[in-house]
Amino acid sequence: MIIDIAKNMATYENLSEKFKQAFEFLSNQDLENLEIGRYELDSDNLFVLIQEYTGKKEEKESKCEAHKKYIDIQYIISGVEKMGYAPIDTLEIVDPYNETKDVLFAKFKGDFTVFNKDMFAIFFPQDAHKPGVEVIEGTTIKKAVVKIKI
Repeated sequence: MIIDIAKNMATYENLSEKFKQAFEFLSNQDLENLEIGRYELDSDNLFVLIQEYTGKKEEKESKCEAHKKYIDIQYIISGVEKMGYAPIDTLEIVDPYNETKDVLFAKFKGDFTVFNKDMFAIFFPQDAHKPGVEVIEGTTIKKAVVKIKI
């Protein structure tokens, strides 16, 4: 897992051409005014989900997710949320991997980080993550989730 802020996005562009495209999209779009939905940059190989929601009240013992086919870049456009992280190998799997949905769920035992506007996390397949947890009750969160196929 990587945590950083928007002004440092160029640091990660050399990871791959897909990362470069992803960070160029995040840097060059008016994200605050972008409509909710899916934006394909390279079909199913690279796409962006623009989401807006109210954070969830969650306990540390609840479920988190991990993916095998995609790397997630989760970028906070507005609002504030907590995201949890733990190495998947340290967790108890409660719902086995679903290949169609590219997700497995585990019992969460990890640490949370507060993410503010213009912060992002990169979650690799070994990184279980629990996004969308409220920091301030009733706050609306707008986020871009970039999916990079491995």
